[in-house]
Amino acid sequence: MDQLVPLRVLFGNAEFASPLVSPDGKQIAYLAPASNGVMNIFVKTIDSQDTTQLTQESQRPIRFFQWATNGTHLLYVQDLNGNERFHLYAVHVASQTTVDLTPFESAKVLTISRLTSFFYNKVNRLTSSKHPNVVIVGINDRDSKLFDMYQINIITGDRQLVAINPGNVEQWIADADLNIRAIVQRTDDGAGTKTLCFRHDDTDEYLELTRWDLNDEVAPLQLNEDGSGIYVLTSQGESTPNRTLRLVLLSSSDGTELQDIAHHPRADITDVVFNQNGEIDYAVYEYLMPEKVFVNASVQDDFTILADTASGNIEILSRTADDSAWTVGIAPDNGSQRFYHYNRSSKNLSFLGYEQPALEEYSFAHMTPVEIPCSDNETQVGYLTLPVGEKQSNLPLILVVHGGPWTRDHWSFDQRHQWLASRGYAVLSVNYRSSTGFGLRWVHLGNKQWGQAMQQDLTDAVNWAIKSGYANPTRVAIYGRSYGGYAALAGLAFTPNMYVCGVDVVGPSNIKTLLAATPPDWDAVKKMFALRIGPVASDINFNESISPLFHVDKMTKPLLIGQGLNDPRVPKSESDQIAKALYLKGQNVQYILYTDEGHGFHRPPNKIDFAQRTEEFLSSILGGKHAAKDEEATKTSSAILIDVSSLGPPPGWEILTSRSKGLEYYYHKNTRKQYWVDKDLPMGWSYIIEEGHRKRYFDITDKNGTLTYTKPAKPDTTQQRRGSNSLMDLLSPMPRNESPPQEPPAKSLKRAHEHDESSKKRAYEPDESSRKRPYKADDNSNKQAYEADESSRKRARVDNAMTDQQQTAEFYSSLQRASTGDRADSLLYHMRAMNNWIKSVLIREKCSTNCRVLDLACGKGGDMMKWAKQNVSMYMGVDIAQGSLEDAVGRIQKNRQLSQMDVQLVQGDLGKVSLLQDTLYCWNAKDQWHHAVPVLAPYSFDMVSMQFSFHYMFCDHQSAHLFFNTLRSMLPPGGTFIATTIDPDRMMQKLMASVGEYEEDGVTPAPIRIFDSKKREMCTIRMDPTTRARLLYNGAPNAEAYFEGQGNDNDDEGYGLRYKFTLRDGEDEQAVDLPEYLIPNSLLHELIVQNGFQLELQENFQSFVERYSQLPRHRELLHKMHVLNYNGTLSDVEWEIVSLYQVLAFRKLN
Repeated sequence: MDQLVPLRVLFGNAEFASPLVSPDGKQIAYLAPASNGVMNIFVKTIDSQDTTQLTQESQRPIRFFQWATNGTHLLYVQDLNGNERFHLYAVHVASQTTVDLTPFESAKVLTISRLTSFFYNKVNRLTSSKHPNVVIVGINDRDSKLFDMYQINIITGDRQLVAINPGNVEQWIADADLNIRAIVQRTDDGAGTKTLCFRHDDTDEYLELTRWDLNDEVAPLQLNEDGSGIYVLTSQGESTPNRTLRLVLLSSSDGTELQDIAHHPRADITDVVFNQNGEIDYAVYEYLMPEKVFVNASVQDDFTILADTASGNIEILSRTADDSAWTVGIAPDNGSQRFYHYNRSSKNLSFLGYEQPALEEYSFAHMTPVEIPCSDNETQVGYLTLPVGEKQSNLPLILVVHGGPWTRDHWSFDQRHQWLASRGYAVLSVNYRSSTGFGLRWVHLGNKQWGQAMQQDLTDAVNWAIKSGYANPTRVAIYGRSYGGYAALAGLAFTPNMYVCGVDVVGPSNIKTLLAATPPDWDAVKKMFALRIGPVASDINFNESISPLFHVDKMTKPLLIGQGLNDPRVPKSESDQIAKALYLKGQNVQYILYTDEGHGFHRPPNKIDFAQRTEEFLSSILGGKHAAKDEEATKTSSAILIDVSSLGPPPGWEILTSRSKGLEYYYHKNTRKQYWVDKDLPMGWSYIIEEGHRKRYFDITDKNGTLTYTKPAKPDTTQQRRGSNSLMDLLSPMPRNESPPQEPPAKSLKRAHEHDESSKKRAYEPDESSRKRPYKADDNSNKQAYEADESSRKRARVDNAMTDQQQTAEFYSSLQRASTGDRADSLLYHMRAMNNWIKSVLIREKCSTNCRVLDLACGKGGDMMKWAKQNVSMYMGVDIAQGSLEDAVGRIQKNRQLSQMDVQLVQGDLGKVSLLQDTLYCWNAKDQWHHAVPVLAPYSFDMVSMQFSFHYMFCDHQSAHLFFNTLRSMLPPGGTFIATTIDPDRMMQKLMASVGEYEEDGVTPAPIRIFDSKKREMCTIRMDPTTRARLLYNGAPNAEAYFEGQGNDNDDEGYGLRYKFTLRDGEDEQAVDLPEYLIPNSLLHELIVQNGFQLELQENFQSFVERYSQLPRHRELLHKMHVLNYNGTLSDVEWEIVSLYQVLAFRKLN
């Protein structure tokens, strides 16, 4: 080449991409950069050059879109900063308005793979000409692991549930009426077996057509026109040695093969092109170069005409509704793709434009297909690109490894090949074993061969290039993304003498942690990974043998790492840990992080920035060329050059990271203590918060334990520290088998934990005006119940409270966590869904992003996902029942989003223990179960939540006051407490209505019974004798004495009126069967004010539902959670029980 091709030409925006003709043939929509430099959708008429910008994306480029069959809308998908939570958008062409058709915060849309570029979980179609205003998509809003199928009206946004995923469906096939007719579902046999099932009508049962395991592959494509058959790609019945995928038609009645349409002995059929009538035009295979097998003769004639126009791979991009006109792309391997409008009737071909016209100003090399022998006598297909106009031998070589690994390299205009060749390098890519496209035999040869035979194929390719004279053996580098990034790390680790440097982009370094971090909706893929990669989760030795992280001592060559912060497939921690390990070994590693990217880089400023850094890195080692820096092209790049030394904490300490939130803390393996990392402090510095919300800083390795109010400067010039106090005992390592101290021993930390004594006294000793007056009852029977021996009443009260607490712990520990199916069978299903909806709304309304949450009485962790969806930075759950917490741990370990959240669980009774002072039984992902003081400093949380358990806190004065003391110490000024609890007014009405009634024996107090329409007893409320006596005055029901006489600390009757609450899920099943305690609103308000809080919300459930169900985002959640029954409401009995509860929120004042 005469001059270096600028990086902005190679990696910048296309000027004109993906032109798609409208169904009526009058308009063409296409992608082009807007004035802000971001790829957006534009439209123009066929006979005019006047264009209109339709979308207004300002961050991420739109990469894929299509016309809706109504011709008035365009459809596209977009995610947020590379997180792959794609939403489907519809843009109205005439008004240029865009609507999110799937506006769910944490869900993603499943649609045709062309729109999302996913290699798994497919839907065969998005639209149909029979229903032009409707799309069919999958959405994982109900369960993040599963996609249910919905039809969505493009005009109104209304959606209709079409099919619920029972838990094992991976692929959906819809007919032209957008009805689901076929599914692919996996079995639980452990061998990866799947079945293809079909039904002719929505009322039919699915009939199994065929089944296969990992030794075969079946990919259903589409139904034929009359529904009698289904087109599939299959390896079944293939007799050739390579076991390539054939295109066949299977009977939809019994699965027999009706027609073998296309196949090739050495390559898979990888693409099938259908026309508007659902008929096959041609199929595509690619061994060395893409080839077509034509089924439609008229289309073959059209392609003959197109091939005479320009050389390259020809692709139909779009068609009119009547198939009379196409837009076509013709892509050579050494220049820009060209776009044409083709009239099939007149055979007229009109040039629309180049995708990247600037490429036409330069000369590019051809990509040469090659067959390379492997050391075990196999053959792999590769592609070699050599510099134009330079010597063709003894060149520095870059081995570019594709990702996947279950994908392949193609013959094409490859930007990386052309870029590196223009810098003077020979560039080689190979389809090592496991690559797809060459038959299942080649894929299976790669099973359990990561870092072994798969890596040997790469070594063989390099040796071939050296032996053939193309490559200089002393100047070979390896470059790859995703699996290719792993291969780059493995190349430096396992064949350190072959490569002089490596470039790893979003590559995993520890395969066990990679698979543990896969997204929830990747469950099926994760199981396939485990079968194809090997037992990395269960076999430590196997994982360490193939994971580069455990071979850093051999990785002596320079490494450049590129990583997207929001990568959901290969999380940032994979790059962090290898960079840190290499740094600690003294190796040369550069680490670049892009904060607005995910799995790979898509924003041009970031692509150009990384290419710029890479060519400088390679040039410094291999001696190739590099262009001058293009500051203008990279000025909006989000690149951060990571200070790798900052990844390594002081000796003896680790930095653990919550991957989803980026929250980091120091951890010492001996002391098992943790301290928050503050990025604005020097490495090793942390802080504690004293009363008054004031920070004190300390160095975690400073054995003198000096504290200071002066914030130390970053990075190394720490300021003079003053106010010295010892932290020696706190920071000195302890033997592993020694338990942490019962209380923090350091005086300075004690001062940080102590609370104002006067406020404590106020909390425990209400003033005289609030003390309870003696209760008077003249009825003799009441006196006998109420005026028993004082000491025996006191013992009974204490024993009763202890029994209640034990009963609560045992009940919830023994309660089995219900499956989705079990919950659906509940007689109170919709009421329980309503309760969950209310909690979700309350959390949505009150919780802000990065909130630190303390969830009291967290139970089995059922609310953790509600908090995770709010992007909380830290979650601590506390519960009295150890069995419930064990279930919560199981929930965390099975859910990727929860496993990435900073979660701690604590076993304890909040009415008896202090989180700041007592050593309790705790769990976190690092330490598992262990004993520790859970909270290191006051004001550690922004929000405290207590759902459906607040009423357990009022069994006695001690529990109530200790609970409020916990709230005061946990929340800083402005912190909020939220709760769902019994509405005392509504419950008191129930109690007073039956207080004077008895059973038939005339002695036993009659309980309150709530029946459903079938006379089944769904809820029972029983008062104990003391409660009944306190509600009777002179033998008649009278609540005034109770309401007027609360608040005396010396009265051992306690705060709460005790009653037994029983709630039934089924006729013989109890969801709740526990004692609860009731205090009046007057006392509750008094406690709130006395403890320095201000009431912000107190509302009965019924009123709360009426108010918030009118808001669109909450109304959508109401339907999503299946709260309402088929009549659009709850049953009478469910409403009656729901109305017994209220929502509470109060905020801590300064």
